[in-house]
Amino acid sequence: MRNDQKTGLKNTCIRTTLATTADTAALTADNYRFCILHVHVNAAGGGKTAVVQIQDSDDGVSYANVGSAVTIAGASAETSGMILIDHQKTRRYVRANVAPSGSAQVSVNAVQFNELVTPDAVANVSNSVL
Repeated sequence: MRNDQKTGLKNTCIRTTLATTADTAALTADNYRFCILHVHVNAAGGGKTAVVQIQDSDDGVSYANVGSAVTIAGASAETSGMILIDHQKTRRYVRANVAPSGSAQVSVNAVQFNELVTPDAVANVSNSVL
């Protein structure tokens, strides 16, 4: 992705230090084509996971699941993953339902933008493409 006037890059922290299952703040797709969610799992001792389910809504009230849930897992104490969302394939509002395992602390950050440098989305994001 590029950071210039054409892409309209926006970085937003939508949830930090999440230790129980919860929904992130909703993102609006207005004026953006793509969103990357960066999910960071901090779990002392390793082996912890976070299951992330993307949800969308027309009104910001009634949400439905989009695609399959993504599991961010690792053998180390710190692990992270990214999920690419194409806003043209979702409704107006998007959020993530995050379910950490055990004592995992999870933070979720979002970057919204308008253009990918490469048309191959998988080359930009390692975990999941919606």
